[in-house]
Formats: sequence, structure tokens, C-alpha cells
Amino acid sequence: MSARKTICCLASVTVLFALASKSASAATIQQTFSDFNGTFNSVNLPIGGREIPTGVISASQNPNLPSVVNFDTDTNQTTFNLNFLLDFPLLKALGLQSVPIAPFETGSYRVDGKDLIADVTGQGVVSGSSPFVGIQTFFQVRWRVTSPLNTSTFLGQIESEVVTICPPSSQCVQTTGTGRATIGLASVPEPGAIAGIIAIGAMGCLMKSRWKPSW
Repeated sequence: MSARKTICCLASVTVLFALASKSASAATIQQTFSDFNGTFNSVNLPIGGREIPTGVISASQNPNLPSVVNFDTDTNQTTFNLNFLLDFPLLKALGLQSVPIAPFETGSYRVDGKDLIADVTGQGVVSGSSPFVGIQTFFQVRWRVTSPLNTSTFLGQIESEVVTICPPSSQCVQTTGTGRATIGLASVPEPGAIAGIIAIGAMGCLMKSRWKPSW
């Protein structure tokens, strides 16, 4: 390989390193709920021309579908893609099973003391047979983190939520509650690993330029 080709090879590696460094700075922290349990205050729903209380509403992680949260540390934007199961006494009175709800919310977040507060809104789609089918849910989430200065993980637990429930053809009602999530940090490539791969590429360029066939 000529000196010119060697320079081109090393230049390519340098560009790759620059691009990788730039992409590494755009950090997106992804977390998954391995477990979630929460309770919300009872609300009245119009059924058969009467206002019927739901009783205490329980929410738990759907074991068949993941709940994933993303934090973009460059823009302070976050997305909550959740999958819960709802249960409350009114369901049992109607002979119904727990119903799945899939809230998807987006918004911004900030770190305040020992709290990471995410102000997110969105729509939660409820499936199955339930007075909640088709509702819209709007969340205000407070995320309590172990170390507010360690913004590389944001591990913690959900402390409080406010939910607005809008049954079909009815006035919206609001409930508050608390929940606790067991959170796991998704594995992401380490910057050191990326740098190592690039270094190997650079070494390969140099070795190839020095190696000459014996024939």
C-alpha cells in the first residue's frame, strides 16, 4: 500500500472516530420496568344512567408486554411507552377480568434536588371489556432518583402520578395515586468499546501498509 493510501485509510478512521464521538454525545438512556405496582383513588363512572364508583384502582405491569422509558440527555425530552393491567372492584362486580392499558406519553423532564420530574402527556388505549375502554389518560410523573447528579442512569422509582380519565360520552374525571417501579437499565455500547474498535481499525491500516508479499 502506498503512503497515499495509508493516509487515506487513517483519514477514514479519523472521520469514523469523529462521527462516533458525535453520536455518543447524543445520549439516550433507555430503561425498562421489570415490575410496577400502583394504586389510584376511586372515581365515579356513568353506567346505566347512574354514577357508579370504581373502587380503588390497581395498576400493575403487564407480564406479556414491556414498559420502556427513554430519556434524551441532549434535549431533556422523554417518552413513556407503558403496558399495565388495571383492576378495581367494579370490574369484579361486572364479572370482568383485569383490563390492559397501553399509555404512551411524551414530554420534558428536569432534575430537581433528588427528584427527576417528567411532565408528560399522552393517550392510553384500553382494550378488552371494561367501562374504561377507549379512555384517554394524562400522566404527570415524578421520578425519584438515588443520585440526582448521576444523570447517566436515572435509576429510581415512580413516586406520584395524576391521571385524567375521560370515559366515552362523559365528563372527564381525575384521580391521583402512587406507584413503584422496579427499573432496569438497558445495555448500551460503552464509549471505550467504540474507541477500541476504531483503534483496531487504525492499527490494521498501519500493519497493512507495512506488510509486503514475499512473492
